[in-house]
Amino acid sequence: MMSEWLEVWVNELNNGQNIYRDSELKILLIIIDQHLSNPKLTVEMLAGLLEMSRRQLYRNSERLLDIPPGKLIKEARLRKARWLIRKGRCKTTGQVLNEIGLGTARYFEQEFKNRFEVYPENLLTQNNQLAQVQAL
Repeated sequence: MMSEWLEVWVNELNNGQNIYRDSELKILLIIIDQHLSNPKLTVEMLAGLLEMSRRQLYRNSERLLDIPPGKLIKEARLRKARWLIRKGRCKTTGQVLNEIGLGTARYFEQEFKNRFEVYPENLLTQNNQLAQVQAL
């Protein structure tokens, strides 16, 4: 079963198509989702979880999504982080890092900024302020 954040991402990936019906892609994304909080999630680990060679994983990832598996893992982490922040599920960068399996805030903040053109701290601040206003 897909988590809520993964459903949002799949809808964006679909872009009017139904690419998710491909069972290989479904399995790949669900396995990534299940292990995303593990900081040791690597391409090698993912290949092992999927019971395929690293080379097979690269071929499948490129064929299904036109992205190498290492970048796919990073993209999944960043998208889940953005979703967690937007939904107010995390109040601090540390909480986000724990949820997405990244250990260093500096790396996360830079990659997040490069991907979404905003620092995660800015989104956290906006969400925290909005929550305070709604509580009044």
